[in-house]
Amino acid sequence: MHLRAPARVTNSGDAGFSLVEAVVALTIATAIFTALAFSLVGGAKAGLLAQQNQQAGDVLNQAVENARALSYEGLALQTSDLNVGEATDASRTPALSAGSYNPTNDTTSGVGTEPLVAPDPNGELSPHVTQVVQNGGTFTVRRYVTVPADASTAVYKRLTVVVDWTSLGKKRTRTYSTLIASTKRGLPLPDFKFTNASSLGQCRNPGSVAAYAFTLKNNGARDGWIVSTTPTSPAWSYFDDSNGNGSYDVATDAALSSSPTTGLLEPTTSKTFFGVLQLLPAAAQPAPYALSTTFRATSAAQPSYFQELTATTTVQDDACGAAATPTPTASPMPSPSPTAAPPTAPTQPAPSCASLTGAASTSAPSGTMVRYYPRNPNQPGNTTAALDMPITRDTGSPPAASDLFNYSTDLHTAAGRYLGAGSATWAYGMPANSVFKGDGEVTIWAAPADGSLTARPSFAVTLDLLSSAGTFVSTLDTQTYDTPSTGWGCAGLRPVSFALDDIANDTAVLKDQKLRLTVRVTNGVPVRLGYGTAVYPMTMTLPYKSGLG
Repeated sequence: MHLRAPARVTNSGDAGFSLVEAVVALTIATAIFTALAFSLVGGAKAGLLAQQNQQAGDVLNQAVENARALSYEGLALQTSDLNVGEATDASRTPALSAGSYNPTNDTTSGVGTEPLVAPDPNGELSPHVTQVVQNGGTFTVRRYVTVPADASTAVYKRLTVVVDWTSLGKKRTRTYSTLIASTKRGLPLPDFKFTNASSLGQCRNPGSVAAYAFTLKNNGARDGWIVSTTPTSPAWSYFDDSNGNGSYDVATDAALSSSPTTGLLEPTTSKTFFGVLQLLPAAAQPAPYALSTTFRATSAAQPSYFQELTATTTVQDDACGAAATPTPTASPMPSPSPTAAPPTAPTQPAPSCASLTGAASTSAPSGTMVRYYPRNPNQPGNTTAALDMPITRDTGSPPAASDLFNYSTDLHTAAGRYLGAGSATWAYGMPANSVFKGDGEVTIWAAPADGSLTARPSFAVTLDLLSSAGTFVSTLDTQTYDTPSTGWGCAGLRPVSFALDDIANDTAVLKDQKLRLTVRVTNGVPVRLGYGTAVYPMTMTLPYKSGLG
């Protein structure tokens, strides 16, 4: 009996890939790897181009900054260098020697070209075509300077920089264009302002001191300034404003060197100093005379740069300001015709008589007498009685010739200031620190209010020192006068002088403090005061040891 072997059972999973399947699989793999290869190559190219583009940008910026560092006048191409390194293809026909360049499309002809800045044999932009090697890459740098048209006719230059390089067989280009104007770069040297910090015109008495204040401000780089005068004789001394108050103080301000200099000043800082001259006494140089002095500040860094100020010092024996007090006339001068309707002047006082006291003696040892005029704030014109009326420093001429108006319409109807039981006051703000030494005077013009010839008014004149806020500080002097037993003896205003001889020597008055002059009647006999006109010039003269008054 024969036994048959069992049949083999086959499993479909054991079957292999067919040829078609293998080909398809290989094709897909090839496509994928090819795409990856192209991506890798493209990425490498893009990275290379990005790197080169960044390097070109660095080269471009460096070329622009180097050109900006040149002087404005030197920012030009050299004549002999115009065509050197330029391409000779159609875009460069004609070449730069034609005198124009188009910054928009990097050509030398056609619409949009601008004229080259006039080539200069000493032009600093040479060579204008250079090569820069950076990280294995070679970049060609071309620089052009042209004159752009401007509707407002402004003048400036256009700098155009072109960077070329070759990458992967192709020419690459980056361009940068900017406008450059003629401007100062950095802090200028020298740049300063030399100004006077006090009046350039002063009146002094023989033997006194003339002092002028100056301020020098440095607006540029660190520098110093040398101070000199013309003429060199008489020789001036120079002092630093040591306490910073803007006024010359003998015991405080330090002397500068014999060759005066401000010393080095940092930018934006300033220095105040004084030019001081001890005037000769009258015995050595009789007055009157005038000194004209030119003060010069010269830059130590560049001696060809300087600034000058001219001061005039008038030296005279009498009180500084106007000439002697004018002599009253028989009838006061009429007031000038104003443009608007003039106020109605009251009846003018009768012709004046001689002074009851005579002139008061004054003195200012080695100092200067300065005259002041108390006045009516509304002169010419009527006003109401007021306290602390203004005082004007004599500027060289007496008060204007005009009528004496009614200075107290609320108290009296006649011309002048009615003064009964109260007082009349005037105030003057000191422009600088000053020191008194000597004897002063005050002259008032007065008459009995009722016109009586036998009236016997008595007066007191007081000079007080006030703070800048107007509060009382101290009394400098008080003087009185009593009319003789014979009476006033005059129907008009007449002068009465008071000697201010009790002012303590070396009395200091600070800048912005106030001098207040007070006139009052002490026995209750009303009077009328005159002041503020050329006919009735009420005056106050004070002796100064130092300061401007």
